Amino acid sequence: MKKSFTVISIFIICLILSVPILAEEGSSDTGTGFWSKDSVKIFTAGFAMAFASALCGIAQGIGISAACKGASRNPAIAGKLQMMMIIGLVFIESLVLYTLLIVFVKV
Repeated sequence: MKKSFTVISIFIICLILSVPILAEEGSSDTGTGFWSKDSVKIFTAGFAMAFASALCGIAQGIGISAACKGASRNPAIAGKLQMMMIIGLVFIESLVLYTLLIVFVKV
C-alpha cells in the first residue's frame, strides 16, 4: 500500500510540475533558457528511455526467476520452458526497442 501511494504521489507531482510547460503559449521562439522546448524534448526522451529500460530489466528478472523455479520443480520440461522464456524475453525487450525508436523519431 505504501509503495503504490509513493508511486501515485510521484506521478501527481510530475503532472503538477509539467503544467507550466504545457501551458506555454505557442510562439515561434524556442527559448534559450533551461526549460526551452528543445531541452524539454531531450529531457523527456531520456526519461522515457530510462524508465522503459528499468522496467524491462525488472520484468526480465522476474521472468527468468520464474523460469528457473519452474525448471527446478519439473526438470522434464526444461527445454520447452527455456523456449517459452526466450520468446517472452524477446517480447519484453521489444518494448524497449519501440521506445528507442520513438525517441529517435521525436527528437
